[in-house]
Amino acid sequence: MNSFEASTTTIDDWRVRLGVGVTGLWLLLGIIYTSSIVGWGEFVRQQAPDLGEFLGGAFDLWLSCGLWSYFCEYRRWSANSPA
Repeated sequence: MNSFEASTTTIDDWRVRLGVGVTGLWLLLGIIYTSSIVGWGEFVRQQAPDLGEFLGGAFDLWLSCGLWSYFCEYRRWSANSPA
């Protein structure tokens, strides 16, 4: 393994760990919010459209962050590629 592969693997490892950690924190905060504000009894009794709106709002921000990260990486790859 050359030094480029080693440094790339190290970068990927910390990014994956950071992503998993932030995802875990996001899910934990969602559980805390549901427990303290909404309550699990009320959450379970939600109609399908209301539940979908709640989950959509919870994951829209996460999807936006993921897409932003992807496009930043894509721009970096495009700038570094010989074309």
